[in-house]
Amino acid sequence: MITAVKRGKWQDTIITLIANLSASIPGFVLAVGLMYLLSVKYKLLPTSGFTFPWVDFGKHFQQIIMPMFCLSLGGVAGVCRQTRSSMLEAIRQDYVRTARSKGLEENTIISKHVLKNGLIPIVTLIGGRLAMMIGGSVFIENVFSIPGMGSLMVNSVNNFDIPVIQACVLLTSVIISLAYFITDMERLAADFSADPNEILPEPGTLETGRAYREKKAKPLLAQIVKVLRSLYLAYVELRGKFERLQGDYGRVGESNARLSDRLQEVKLENKALRQVSADYERVKRVFGPEQVEVAVQADKQREQAEKGRKRPRRSVDRGER
Repeated sequence: MITAVKRGKWQDTIITLIANLSASIPGFVLAVGLMYLLSVKYKLLPTSGFTFPWVDFGKHFQQIIMPMFCLSLGGVAGVCRQTRSSMLEAIRQDYVRTARSKGLEENTIISKHVLKNGLIPIVTLIGGRLAMMIGGSVFIENVFSIPGMGSLMVNSVNNFDIPVIQACVLLTSVIISLAYFITDMERLAADFSADPNEILPEPGTLETGRAYREKKAKPLLAQIVKVLRSLYLAYVELRGKFERLQGDYGRVGESNARLSDRLQEVKLENKALRQVSADYERVKRVFGPEQVEVAVQADKQREQAEKGRKRPRRSVDRGER
């Protein structure tokens, strides 16, 4: 707002320069720089980790300063630039010139007319910034070793854990959808908070501005209820799919456990076979290969003889039967 009101002055130049620089710095680069300055060099803040506020609030506050600053700096810079553009566009409107010609104070014009209409696009922009913050949290959580959803998603991708990846994507989609929905509601509230005389009825009608807005609001509220109902049904369906995926994941885990047990058995059998082969080679070196071959042939002949003695007995038994 200051950059729009003080356009072309030193305040506008400094704030715009800082906003452009802040928007151009990647979050993970800023995180590494802050970690080096504040943690390694000056030892003012902890380098990494996360503590819940109900365990130790002071330590929790110290640990979230740098991650929150890295995540919010780019969004604040973008909102600052967009606010400047929106405010400059609103200042050029005819109703601002009319308000000035009536003798209203500049602060009243800026706060009541310009800011109210200039913030409507900004409300929509804030909802989209949430998606960018969730995407940036993947890098920030890994830099600061925070056990959040971003680090969980990275670990799941590295381990090919498909059900966890699907759950993270589903939860992220739901959060972003709710953020956009709340943003639309805030924009609707911002429009409705305007003065009734500022919103004119349709030409040729005798409706007041408030009645006209209420008339337009009823179908909009009906659509909102319809969207909420569809979102609830989609949530129920996705919850059922997620429960089925959990069941499939459990069965896959049991199969993996059985395969792991069988692999251990095969390794033990292979080890035993290697031991037998080593014993056989040792016996050949001690007694000589010729004697070992003679012993092997004798064992084969003895087995054949035993089989030959067993065959007549079976034939006699069959004849008697």
